[in-house]
Amino acid sequence: MISKHKLKRSWRGRVILKVLIRFIWDFFWLKFQRVFRGIGVVDSLRPELYRRQAIRLRETAILLGGLWVKLGQFFSTRVDLLPREYTEELSKLQNEVPSEEVAGIVQEIESEFGKPIAEIFSSFEEKVLAAASLGQVHKAFLPTGELVAVKVLRPGIEEVIKSDLKTLQNILLLVEMVTNWGRRYDLPALYREFSVTLLSELDYIQEGNNCERFLANLTAESRVKIPRVYWSHTTQRVLTIEYIEGFKITNVEQWKNVVTTKQVVSQLVEIYITQILEQGFFHADPHPGNILILPDGSIGLVDFGMVGQVTATDKQNLKSLVVALVTKNSPGMVKAFLELGFLRPETDAVVVRRALDHILERVHDMPLGKFTNEQWVEIMHQFEEVVRAEPFQIPSAFIFLGRTVGTLFGLCVYLQPETQFFSLLEPHMKRLTQTDDSGDAWEQYQKKTAAFIGTLLDIPGLLQRTLSLAEQGNLHLKIDSIMITQIMRSQERAIRFLGRAIIFATFLITALIMYLNGMIFESNIYLFLTVIVGLFLLLGWKGGDRFSGPKH
Repeated sequence: MISKHKLKRSWRGRVILKVLIRFIWDFFWLKFQRVFRGIGVVDSLRPELYRRQAIRLRETAILLGGLWVKLGQFFSTRVDLLPREYTEELSKLQNEVPSEEVAGIVQEIESEFGKPIAEIFSSFEEKVLAAASLGQVHKAFLPTGELVAVKVLRPGIEEVIKSDLKTLQNILLLVEMVTNWGRRYDLPALYREFSVTLLSELDYIQEGNNCERFLANLTAESRVKIPRVYWSHTTQRVLTIEYIEGFKITNVEQWKNVVTTKQVVSQLVEIYITQILEQGFFHADPHPGNILILPDGSIGLVDFGMVGQVTATDKQNLKSLVVALVTKNSPGMVKAFLELGFLRPETDAVVVRRALDHILERVHDMPLGKFTNEQWVEIMHQFEEVVRAEPFQIPSAFIFLGRTVGTLFGLCVYLQPETQFFSLLEPHMKRLTQTDDSGDAWEQYQKKTAAFIGTLLDIPGLLQRTLSLAEQGNLHLKIDSIMITQIMRSQERAIRFLGRAIIFATFLITALIMYLNGMIFESNIYLFLTVIVGLFLLLGWKGGDRFSGPKH
Protein backbone atom coordinates (compact mmCIF):
# COMPACT_ATOMS: atom_id res chain seq x y z
CA MET A 1 0.00 0.00 0.00
CA ILE A 2 1.07 3.58 -0.62
CA SER A 3 1.78 5.04 2.79
CA LYS A 4 -0.33 7.98 3.89
CA HIS A 5 2.60 10.37 4.34
CA LYS A 6 3.49 9.91 0.68
CA LEU A 7 0.04 11.07 -0.29
CA LYS A 8 0.60 14.41 1.44
CA ARG A 9 1.16 17.13 -1.08
CA SER A 10 3.63 18.93 1.19
CA TRP A 11 5.97 15.92 1.32
CA ARG A 12 5.87 15.39 -2.44
CA GLY A 13 6.28 19.11 -3.03
CA ARG A 14 9.43 19.21 -0.88
CA VAL A 15 10.93 16.30 -2.80
CA ILE A 16 10.30 18.02 -6.14
CA LEU A 17 11.55 21.38 -4.86
CA LYS A 18 14.77 19.79 -3.65
CA VAL A 19 15.42 18.32 -7.10
CA LEU A 20 14.71 21.67 -8.78
CA ILE A 21 17.11 23.49 -6.46
CA ARG A 22 19.86 20.96 -7.23
CA PHE A 23 19.33 21.45 -10.96
CA ILE A 24 19.48 25.24 -10.61
CA TRP A 25 22.72 24.89 -8.64
CA ASP A 26 24.19 22.61 -11.33
CA PHE A 27 23.22 25.15 -13.99
CA PHE A 28 25.04 28.02 -12.27
CA TRP A 29 28.00 25.79 -11.44
CA LEU A 30 28.45 24.93 -15.12
CA LYS A 31 28.06 28.58 -16.10
CA PHE A 32 30.78 29.64 -13.68
CA GLN A 33 33.06 26.82 -14.85
CA ARG A 34 32.60 27.96 -18.41
CA VAL A 35 33.39 31.59 -17.58
CA PHE A 36 36.47 30.91 -15.46
CA ARG A 37 37.83 27.60 -16.82
CA GLY A 38 36.74 27.55 -20.45
CA ILE A 39 34.43 25.49 -22.67
CA GLY A 40 36.90 22.59 -22.95
CA VAL A 41 36.86 21.93 -19.21
CA VAL A 42 33.06 22.22 -19.07
CA ASP A 43 32.67 19.69 -21.89
CA SER A 44 34.84 17.22 -19.99
CA LEU A 45 32.71 17.67 -16.85
CA ARG A 46 29.31 17.31 -18.53
CA PRO A 47 29.09 13.48 -18.87
CA GLU A 48 29.63 12.80 -15.16
CA LEU A 49 27.30 15.66 -14.19
CA TYR A 50 24.60 14.37 -16.53
CA ARG A 51 25.00 10.89 -15.07
CA ARG A 52 24.51 12.18 -11.51
CA GLN A 53 21.51 14.25 -12.54
CA ALA A 54 19.93 11.31 -14.38
CA ILE A 55 20.40 9.02 -11.36
CA ARG A 56 18.82 11.68 -9.15
CA LEU A 57 15.85 12.00 -11.52
CA ARG A 58 15.38 8.24 -11.77
CA GLU A 59 15.50 7.76 -8.00
CA THR A 60 13.05 10.63 -7.48
CA ALA A 61 10.65 9.21 -10.08
CA ILE A 62 10.73 5.81 -8.35
CA LEU A 63 10.23 7.46 -4.96
CA LEU A 64 7.22 9.49 -6.12
CA GLY A 65 5.82 6.94 -8.57
CA GLY A 66 2.75 7.50 -10.74
CA LEU A 67 2.97 10.46 -13.08
CA TRP A 68 6.71 11.01 -12.61
CA VAL A 69 7.54 7.47 -13.71
CA LYS A 70 5.44 8.11 -16.82
CA LEU A 71 7.45 11.23 -17.58
CA GLY A 72 10.72 9.41 -17.01
CA GLN A 73 9.66 6.59 -19.34
CA PHE A 74 8.75 9.16 -21.96
CA PHE A 75 12.21 10.73 -21.92
CA SER A 76 14.06 7.41 -21.64
CA THR A 77 13.76 6.78 -25.38
CA ARG A 78 14.17 10.38 -26.58
CA VAL A 79 17.76 10.10 -27.79
CA ASP A 80 17.07 13.16 -29.94
CA LEU A 81 16.45 15.32 -26.86
CA LEU A 82 18.66 14.04 -24.05
CA PRO A 83 22.29 12.96 -23.68
CA ARG A 84 23.03 9.24 -23.60
CA GLU A 85 23.71 9.43 -19.83
CA TYR A 86 20.09 10.46 -19.27
CA THR A 87 18.48 7.93 -21.59
CA GLU A 88 20.55 5.06 -20.17
CA GLU A 89 19.57 5.84 -16.60
CA LEU A 90 15.92 6.67 -17.26
CA SER A 91 15.49 3.50 -19.34
CA LYS A 92 15.93 1.59 -16.08
CA LEU A 93 12.53 2.90 -15.05
CA GLN A 94 11.07 0.23 -17.36
CA ASN A 95 12.37 -2.42 -14.93
CA GLU A 96 12.89 -0.67 -11.60
CA VAL A 97 9.37 0.49 -10.75
CA PRO A 98 8.71 -1.02 -7.30
CA SER A 99 5.70 -3.27 -6.92
CA GLU A 100 2.88 -3.10 -4.37
CA GLU A 101 2.43 -5.70 -1.67
CA VAL A 102 0.40 -8.59 -3.07
CA ALA A 103 -2.03 -8.39 -0.13
CA GLY A 104 -3.12 -4.91 -1.24
CA ILE A 105 -3.53 -6.08 -4.85
CA VAL A 106 -5.62 -9.08 -3.81
CA GLN A 107 -7.77 -6.80 -1.66
CA GLU A 108 -8.37 -4.53 -4.69
CA ILE A 109 -9.46 -7.50 -6.82
CA GLU A 110 -11.77 -8.90 -4.15
CA SER A 111 -13.27 -5.45 -3.60
CA GLU A 112 -13.99 -5.07 -7.33
CA PHE A 113 -15.68 -8.45 -7.74
CA GLY A 114 -17.19 -8.76 -4.25
CA LYS A 115 -15.89 -12.27 -3.56
CA PRO A 116 -12.69 -14.07 -2.47
CA ILE A 117 -9.81 -14.34 -4.93
CA ALA A 118 -10.14 -18.17 -4.95
CA GLU A 119 -13.62 -17.83 -6.44
CA ILE A 120 -12.43 -15.42 -9.16
CA PHE A 121 -9.35 -17.29 -10.42
CA SER A 122 -8.48 -20.97 -10.12
CA SER A 123 -4.94 -19.83 -9.30
CA PHE A 124 -3.31 -16.43 -8.83
CA GLU A 125 0.48 -16.01 -8.73
CA GLU A 126 1.73 -13.75 -5.96
CA LYS A 127 4.91 -13.06 -7.94
CA VAL A 128 4.64 -9.78 -9.85
CA LEU A 129 4.88 -10.31 -13.59
CA ALA A 130 5.39 -6.61 -14.36
CA ALA A 131 5.20 -3.44 -12.27
CA ALA A 132 4.04 -0.31 -14.07
CA SER A 133 3.70 3.23 -12.79
CA LEU A 134 -0.08 3.04 -12.43
CA GLY A 135 -0.66 -0.67 -11.87
CA GLN A 136 0.96 -4.07 -11.84
CA VAL A 137 0.43 -7.40 -13.55
CA HIS A 138 0.11 -10.91 -12.14
CA LYS A 139 -0.23 -14.22 -13.95
CA ALA A 140 -3.37 -16.26 -13.22
CA PHE A 141 -5.61 -19.03 -14.52
CA LEU A 142 -9.32 -18.61 -15.12
CA PRO A 143 -11.72 -21.25 -13.76
CA THR A 144 -12.13 -22.40 -17.38
CA GLY A 145 -8.38 -23.02 -17.69
CA GLU A 146 -7.14 -20.05 -19.76
CA LEU A 147 -3.77 -18.54 -18.83
CA VAL A 148 -4.25 -14.79 -18.35
CA ALA A 149 -2.46 -11.64 -17.29
CA VAL A 150 -4.31 -9.66 -14.60
CA LYS A 151 -3.59 -5.95 -14.48
CA VAL A 152 -4.63 -4.14 -11.28
CA LEU A 153 -4.49 -0.43 -10.44
CA ARG A 154 -2.28 0.47 -7.48
CA PRO A 155 -4.27 1.25 -4.32
CA GLY A 156 -4.78 5.00 -3.90
CA ILE A 157 -3.21 5.89 -7.25
CA GLU A 158 -6.06 8.23 -8.19
CA GLU A 159 -5.25 10.59 -5.30
CA VAL A 160 -1.54 10.53 -6.17
CA ILE A 161 -2.20 11.38 -9.82
CA LYS A 162 -4.54 14.23 -8.95
CA SER A 163 -1.91 15.82 -6.68
CA ASP A 164 0.93 15.28 -9.16
CA LEU A 165 -1.00 16.78 -12.06
CA LYS A 166 -1.47 19.97 -10.08
CA THR A 167 2.24 20.09 -9.29
CA LEU A 168 3.14 19.47 -12.94
CA GLN A 169 0.79 22.24 -14.01
CA ASN A 170 2.57 24.68 -11.69
CA ILE A 171 5.99 23.60 -12.96
CA LEU A 172 4.96 24.07 -16.59
CA LEU A 173 3.52 27.48 -15.74
CA LEU A 174 6.85 28.48 -14.20
CA VAL A 175 8.80 27.16 -17.19
CA GLU A 176 6.52 29.05 -19.56
CA MET A 177 7.04 32.31 -17.66
CA VAL A 178 10.82 32.26 -17.26
CA THR A 179 12.23 30.38 -20.27
CA ASN A 180 12.27 30.97 -24.02
CA TRP A 181 11.69 27.26 -24.57
CA GLY A 182 8.51 27.39 -22.53
CA ARG A 183 7.17 30.33 -24.50
CA ARG A 184 8.02 28.74 -27.83
CA TYR A 185 5.83 25.68 -27.29
CA ASP A 186 2.18 25.40 -26.28
CA LEU A 187 2.76 24.00 -22.80
CA PRO A 188 -0.89 24.35 -21.66
CA ALA A 189 -1.92 22.22 -24.64
CA LEU A 190 0.79 19.72 -23.76
CA TYR A 191 -0.51 19.56 -20.19
CA ARG A 192 -4.12 19.09 -21.31
CA GLU A 193 -3.17 16.33 -23.74
CA PHE A 194 -0.99 14.56 -21.18
CA SER A 195 -3.52 14.83 -18.33
CA VAL A 196 -6.44 13.59 -20.43
CA THR A 197 -4.41 10.63 -21.65
CA LEU A 198 -3.09 9.84 -18.18
CA LEU A 199 -6.52 9.94 -16.60
CA SER A 200 -7.88 7.67 -19.33
CA GLU A 201 -5.23 5.12 -18.34
CA LEU A 202 -6.93 4.86 -14.95
CA ASP A 203 -9.99 3.33 -16.66
CA TYR A 204 -9.35 -0.30 -17.57
CA ILE A 205 -12.73 -0.61 -19.27
CA GLN A 206 -11.51 1.94 -21.81
CA GLU A 207 -8.19 0.12 -22.16
CA GLY A 208 -10.06 -3.12 -22.84
CA ASN A 209 -12.06 -1.40 -25.58
CA ASN A 210 -8.82 -0.06 -27.08
CA CYS A 211 -7.34 -3.55 -27.04
CA GLU A 212 -10.32 -5.01 -28.88
CA ARG A 213 -10.17 -2.26 -31.50
CA PHE A 214 -6.49 -3.04 -32.18
CA LEU A 215 -7.34 -6.73 -32.36
CA ALA A 216 -9.97 -6.01 -35.01
CA ASN A 217 -7.75 -3.58 -36.95
CA LEU A 218 -4.70 -5.86 -37.06
CA THR A 219 -6.37 -9.24 -37.54
CA ALA A 220 -4.96 -9.51 -41.07
CA GLU A 221 -1.41 -8.80 -39.83
CA SER A 222 0.10 -12.23 -39.17
CA ARG A 223 3.30 -10.65 -37.84
CA VAL A 224 1.64 -8.90 -34.89
CA LYS A 225 -0.14 -10.40 -31.87
CA ILE A 226 -2.80 -8.54 -29.86
CA PRO A 227 -4.17 -10.22 -26.68
CA ARG A 228 -7.82 -11.08 -26.17
CA VAL A 229 -9.83 -9.36 -23.39
CA TYR A 230 -11.79 -11.46 -20.87
CA TRP A 231 -14.67 -9.15 -19.99
CA SER A 232 -16.09 -11.49 -17.36
CA HIS A 233 -13.02 -10.73 -15.26
CA THR A 234 -12.58 -7.05 -16.12
CA THR A 235 -13.73 -3.91 -14.25
CA GLN A 236 -12.66 -0.27 -14.20
CA ARG A 237 -9.75 -1.17 -11.88
CA VAL A 238 -8.97 -4.74 -12.99
CA LEU A 239 -8.15 -5.80 -16.56
CA THR A 240 -7.83 -9.48 -17.50
CA ILE A 241 -6.33 -10.30 -20.90
CA GLU A 242 -4.78 -13.25 -22.70
CA TYR A 243 -1.23 -13.98 -21.51
CA ILE A 244 1.39 -13.54 -24.27
CA GLU A 245 4.72 -15.36 -23.89
CA GLY A 246 7.62 -13.41 -25.37
CA PHE A 247 10.87 -11.52 -24.93
CA LYS A 248 11.28 -7.82 -24.27
CA ILE A 249 12.28 -6.16 -27.55
CA THR A 250 15.49 -4.69 -26.12
CA ASN A 251 16.68 -8.10 -24.83
CA VAL A 252 18.22 -8.92 -28.21
CA GLU A 253 20.34 -11.80 -26.90
CA GLN A 254 17.20 -13.73 -25.97
CA TRP A 255 15.56 -13.61 -29.40
CA LYS A 256 18.39 -13.02 -31.91
CA ASN A 257 18.33 -16.69 -32.97
CA VAL A 258 14.63 -16.46 -33.78
CA VAL A 259 14.56 -13.33 -35.94
CA THR A 260 17.10 -10.71 -37.06
CA THR A 261 17.14 -7.14 -35.80
CA LYS A 262 16.68 -5.98 -39.40
CA GLN A 263 13.45 -7.97 -39.67
CA VAL A 264 12.20 -6.68 -36.32
CA VAL A 265 12.86 -3.04 -37.26
CA SER A 266 11.17 -3.54 -40.63
CA GLN A 267 8.12 -5.17 -38.99
CA LEU A 268 7.93 -2.43 -36.37
CA VAL A 269 7.94 0.32 -39.01
CA GLU A 270 5.35 -1.59 -41.05
CA ILE A 271 3.02 -2.02 -38.05
CA TYR A 272 3.11 1.65 -37.09
CA ILE A 273 2.75 2.94 -40.65
CA THR A 274 -0.39 0.80 -40.86
CA GLN A 275 -1.71 2.15 -37.55
CA ILE A 276 -0.89 5.83 -38.04
CA LEU A 277 -1.19 6.47 -41.78
CA GLU A 278 -3.84 3.93 -42.76
CA GLN A 279 -6.05 3.15 -39.76
CA GLY A 280 -5.62 6.45 -37.91
CA PHE A 281 -5.61 4.70 -34.51
CA PHE A 282 -2.24 3.90 -32.98
CA HIS A 283 -0.56 2.46 -29.89
CA ALA A 284 0.92 5.60 -28.31
CA ASP A 285 3.13 4.04 -25.63
CA PRO A 286 5.64 1.85 -27.52
CA HIS A 287 8.35 1.81 -24.86
CA PRO A 288 10.43 -1.42 -24.70
CA GLY A 289 8.32 -2.92 -21.92
CA ASN A 290 5.22 -2.87 -24.12
CA ILE A 291 6.70 -4.57 -27.20
CA LEU A 292 7.51 -8.29 -27.14
CA ILE A 293 9.23 -10.61 -29.59
CA LEU A 294 7.30 -13.89 -29.67
CA PRO A 295 8.90 -17.35 -30.13
CA ASP A 296 7.78 -17.41 -33.79
CA GLY A 297 9.45 -14.06 -34.52
CA SER A 298 6.27 -12.00 -34.61
CA ILE A 299 5.74 -8.85 -32.53
CA GLY A 300 3.36 -8.69 -29.58
CA LEU A 301 1.87 -5.40 -28.34
CA VAL A 302 0.56 -4.93 -24.80
CA ASP A 303 -0.68 -2.04 -22.63
CA PHE A 304 -3.30 -0.11 -24.60
CA GLY A 305 -4.07 2.60 -22.06
CA MET A 306 -2.37 5.29 -24.12
CA VAL A 307 -3.62 5.53 -27.70
CA GLY A 308 -3.73 8.24 -30.35
CA GLN A 309 -5.99 9.05 -33.28
CA VAL A 310 -5.36 10.76 -36.63
CA THR A 311 -8.14 12.29 -38.73
CA ALA A 312 -8.60 11.33 -42.38
CA THR A 313 -7.36 14.73 -43.54
CA ASP A 314 -4.31 14.60 -41.30
CA LYS A 315 -3.53 11.06 -42.47
CA GLN A 316 -3.31 12.24 -46.08
CA ASN A 317 -1.18 15.24 -45.14
CA LEU A 318 1.12 13.06 -43.04
CA LYS A 319 1.54 10.71 -45.99
CA SER A 320 2.50 13.69 -48.16
CA LEU A 321 4.97 14.82 -45.51
CA VAL A 322 6.66 11.39 -45.30
CA VAL A 323 6.88 11.09 -49.09
CA ALA A 324 8.37 14.58 -49.36
CA LEU A 325 10.82 13.76 -46.57
CA VAL A 326 12.08 10.57 -48.23
CA THR A 327 12.37 12.23 -51.67
CA LYS A 328 14.07 15.34 -50.24
CA ASN A 329 11.23 17.51 -51.55
CA SER A 330 11.42 20.54 -49.25
CA PRO A 331 8.59 22.48 -50.99
CA GLY A 332 6.36 19.44 -50.46
CA MET A 333 7.36 19.35 -46.78
CA VAL A 334 6.52 23.03 -46.34
CA LYS A 335 3.12 22.48 -47.96
CA ALA A 336 2.42 19.51 -45.68
CA PHE A 337 3.50 21.50 -42.59
CA LEU A 338 1.08 24.26 -43.60
CA GLU A 339 -1.80 21.82 -44.11
CA LEU A 340 -1.10 20.11 -40.78
CA GLY A 341 -1.04 23.41 -38.89
CA PHE A 342 2.65 23.47 -37.97
CA LEU A 343 3.12 26.65 -40.00
CA ARG A 344 0.71 29.54 -40.19
CA PRO A 345 -0.38 31.02 -43.55
CA GLU A 346 1.84 34.10 -43.16
CA THR A 347 5.00 31.98 -42.83
CA ASP A 348 7.83 32.82 -45.25
CA ALA A 349 7.91 29.49 -47.10
CA VAL A 350 11.23 30.31 -48.80
CA VAL A 351 13.03 30.71 -45.48
CA VAL A 352 11.64 27.44 -44.11
CA ARG A 353 12.42 25.59 -47.35
CA ARG A 354 16.06 26.70 -47.28
CA ALA A 355 16.40 25.48 -43.69
CA LEU A 356 14.85 22.12 -44.60
CA ASP A 357 17.14 21.77 -47.62
CA HIS A 358 20.19 22.27 -45.41
CA ILE A 359 18.98 19.74 -42.83
CA LEU A 360 17.98 17.12 -45.42
CA GLU A 361 21.40 17.29 -47.06
CA ARG A 362 23.01 16.50 -43.71
CA VAL A 363 20.76 13.73 -42.42
CA HIS A 364 19.23 12.04 -45.47
CA ASP A 365 21.91 9.36 -45.88
CA MET A 366 23.10 9.31 -42.27
CA PRO A 367 22.97 5.94 -40.45
CA LEU A 368 20.69 5.84 -37.42
CA GLY A 369 23.58 5.42 -35.01
CA LYS A 370 25.11 8.69 -36.18
CA PHE A 371 22.22 10.71 -34.80
CA THR A 372 24.04 11.61 -31.61
CA ASN A 373 22.53 14.14 -29.25
CA GLU A 374 25.20 16.72 -30.11
CA GLN A 375 24.60 16.41 -33.86
CA TRP A 376 20.85 16.59 -33.42
CA VAL A 377 21.09 19.68 -31.22
CA GLU A 378 23.42 21.35 -33.75
CA ILE A 379 21.00 20.62 -36.60
CA MET A 380 18.02 21.94 -34.64
CA HIS A 381 19.91 25.09 -33.66
CA GLN A 382 20.66 25.75 -37.33
CA PHE A 383 16.99 25.29 -38.14
CA GLU A 384 15.92 27.57 -35.29
CA GLU A 385 18.33 30.31 -36.40
CA VAL A 386 16.74 30.45 -39.84
CA VAL A 387 13.07 30.16 -38.85
CA ARG A 388 13.21 31.79 -35.40
CA ALA A 389 11.10 34.70 -36.61
CA GLU A 390 8.64 32.43 -38.40
CA PRO A 391 5.32 31.47 -36.75
CA PHE A 392 6.16 27.79 -36.19
CA GLN A 393 3.96 25.86 -33.75
CA ILE A 394 3.24 22.29 -32.68
CA PRO A 395 -0.52 21.55 -32.76
CA SER A 396 -1.68 19.78 -29.60
CA ALA A 397 -3.18 16.95 -31.68
CA PHE A 398 0.33 15.90 -32.70
CA ILE A 399 2.05 15.99 -29.32
CA PHE A 400 1.58 12.28 -28.60
CA LEU A 401 2.12 11.31 -32.22
CA GLY A 402 5.50 13.02 -31.98
CA ARG A 403 6.21 11.15 -28.75
CA THR A 404 5.32 7.84 -30.40
CA VAL A 405 7.51 8.48 -33.45
CA GLY A 406 10.36 9.62 -31.21
CA THR A 407 10.11 6.48 -29.10
CA LEU A 408 10.11 4.27 -32.22
CA PHE A 409 13.09 6.19 -33.58
CA GLY A 410 14.95 5.48 -30.35
CA LEU A 411 14.17 1.76 -30.63
CA CYS A 412 15.36 1.67 -34.25
CA VAL A 413 18.61 3.37 -33.25
CA TYR A 414 19.13 0.80 -30.49
CA LEU A 415 18.31 -2.26 -32.62
CA GLN A 416 19.95 -1.32 -35.91
CA PRO A 417 22.23 1.73 -35.65
CA GLU A 418 23.92 1.10 -39.01
CA THR A 419 20.69 1.43 -41.04
CA GLN A 420 19.82 4.66 -42.81
CA PHE A 421 16.60 6.08 -41.43
CA PHE A 422 15.03 6.95 -44.75
CA SER A 423 15.77 3.51 -46.17
CA LEU A 424 13.24 2.14 -43.66
CA LEU A 425 10.48 4.18 -45.31
CA GLU A 426 11.35 3.60 -48.95
CA PRO A 427 9.68 0.13 -49.19
CA HIS A 428 6.39 1.76 -48.19
CA MET A 429 6.49 4.65 -50.69
CA LYS A 430 3.99 3.07 -53.07
CA ARG A 431 1.43 2.66 -50.27
CA LEU A 432 2.04 6.18 -48.98
CA THR A 433 1.53 7.79 -52.39
CA GLN A 434 -1.93 6.25 -52.63
CA THR A 435 -4.82 8.28 -51.25
CA ASP A 436 -7.51 6.67 -49.15
CA ASP A 437 -9.80 6.53 -52.20
CA SER A 438 -7.16 6.07 -54.89
CA GLY A 439 -9.07 3.21 -56.50
CA ASP A 440 -11.29 5.64 -58.43
CA ALA A 441 -8.92 7.45 -60.81
CA TRP A 442 -11.72 9.49 -62.38
CA GLU A 443 -12.83 10.76 -58.96
CA GLN A 444 -9.24 11.75 -58.18
CA TYR A 445 -9.02 13.64 -61.46
CA GLN A 446 -12.27 15.46 -60.71
CA LYS A 447 -11.03 16.47 -57.25
CA LYS A 448 -7.74 17.81 -58.61
CA THR A 449 -9.55 19.72 -61.37
CA ALA A 450 -11.98 21.24 -58.85
CA ALA A 451 -9.07 22.22 -56.57
CA PHE A 452 -7.27 23.89 -59.52
CA ILE A 453 -10.37 25.83 -60.54
CA GLY A 454 -10.89 26.85 -56.91
CA THR A 455 -7.34 28.20 -56.78
CA LEU A 456 -7.93 30.24 -59.95
CA LEU A 457 -11.14 31.68 -58.49
CA ASP A 458 -9.24 32.68 -55.32
CA ILE A 459 -6.71 34.80 -57.23
CA PRO A 460 -8.95 37.92 -57.73
CA GLY A 461 -9.79 37.98 -54.04
CA LEU A 462 -6.14 37.60 -53.02
CA LEU A 463 -5.14 40.39 -55.43
CA GLN A 464 -7.87 42.67 -54.06
CA ARG A 465 -6.76 42.08 -50.45
CA THR A 466 -3.14 42.76 -51.39
CA LEU A 467 -4.04 46.05 -53.13
CA SER A 468 -6.21 47.07 -50.16
CA LEU A 469 -3.34 46.47 -47.73
CA ALA A 470 -1.04 48.53 -49.95
CA GLU A 471 -3.57 51.36 -50.15
CA GLN A 472 -3.95 51.39 -46.35
CA GLY A 473 -0.19 51.36 -45.82
CA ASN A 474 -0.31 47.94 -44.12
CA LEU A 475 1.52 45.92 -46.76
CA HIS A 476 4.76 44.64 -45.24
CA LEU A 477 7.70 43.34 -47.22
CA LYS A 478 9.68 40.58 -45.44
CA ILE A 479 13.40 40.70 -46.25
CA ASP A 480 15.51 37.61 -45.65
CA SER A 481 18.56 39.30 -44.17
CA ILE A 482 20.85 37.75 -41.58
CA MET A 483 22.31 41.17 -40.77
CA ILE A 484 18.92 42.65 -39.90
CA THR A 485 18.13 39.61 -37.77
CA GLN A 486 21.37 40.04 -35.85
CA ILE A 487 20.71 43.74 -35.27
CA MET A 488 17.21 43.04 -33.95
CA ARG A 489 18.51 40.28 -31.71
CA SER A 490 21.19 42.59 -30.30
CA GLN A 491 18.58 45.24 -29.52
CA GLU A 492 16.36 42.64 -27.88
CA ARG A 493 19.30 41.46 -25.75
CA ALA A 494 20.14 45.03 -24.71
CA ILE A 495 16.53 45.69 -23.66
CA ARG A 496 16.43 42.43 -21.70
CA PHE A 497 19.70 43.37 -19.99
CA LEU A 498 18.32 46.81 -19.09
CA GLY A 499 15.21 45.25 -17.55
CA ARG A 500 17.28 42.88 -15.43
CA ALA A 501 19.55 45.74 -14.38
CA ILE A 502 16.54 47.74 -13.15
CA ILE A 503 15.31 44.73 -11.14
CA PHE A 504 18.83 44.27 -9.73
CA ALA A 505 19.04 47.90 -8.65
CA THR A 506 15.55 47.78 -7.11
CA PHE A 507 16.36 44.70 -4.99
CA LEU A 508 19.72 46.16 -3.93
CA ILE A 509 18.23 49.50 -2.86
CA THR A 510 15.41 47.72 -1.01
CA ALA A 511 17.93 45.53 0.83
CA LEU A 512 19.96 48.59 1.89
CA ILE A 513 16.87 50.48 3.10
CA MET A 514 15.70 47.49 5.16
CA TYR A 515 19.18 47.02 6.63
CA LEU A 516 19.37 50.67 7.66
CA ASN A 517 15.96 50.34 9.32
CA GLY A 518 17.01 47.33 11.36
CA MET A 519 15.08 44.76 9.30
CA ILE A 520 18.01 42.35 9.11
CA PHE A 521 16.11 39.16 8.14
CA GLU A 522 14.12 40.86 5.37
CA SER A 523 17.29 42.61 4.21
CA ASN A 524 19.07 39.26 3.85
CA ILE A 525 16.23 37.89 1.75
CA TYR A 526 16.37 40.79 -0.67
CA LEU A 527 20.15 40.62 -0.72
CA PHE A 528 19.91 36.95 -1.72
CA LEU A 529 17.47 37.86 -4.50
CA THR A 530 19.86 40.59 -5.61
CA VAL A 531 22.67 38.06 -5.94
CA ILE A 532 20.46 35.70 -7.98
CA VAL A 533 19.36 38.48 -10.36
CA GLY A 534 22.96 39.65 -10.60
CA LEU A 535 24.08 36.19 -11.66
CA PHE A 536 21.41 36.07 -14.34
CA LEU A 537 22.49 39.56 -15.38
CA LEU A 538 26.16 38.58 -15.72
CA LEU A 539 25.72 35.13 -17.27
CA GLY A 540 22.88 36.19 -19.54
CA TRP A 541 25.02 39.00 -20.98
CA LYS A 542 28.07 36.77 -21.49
CA GLY A 543 26.04 33.99 -23.11
CA GLY A 544 23.90 36.25 -25.27
CA ASP A 545 25.80 35.56 -28.52
CA ARG A 546 25.71 31.80 -28.22
CA PHE A 547 23.25 31.38 -31.09
CA SER A 548 23.63 34.70 -32.81
CA GLY A 549 23.96 33.20 -36.28
CA PRO A 550 26.79 33.14 -38.79
CA LYS A 551 29.56 35.68 -38.55
CA HIS A 552 30.59 37.70 -41.58
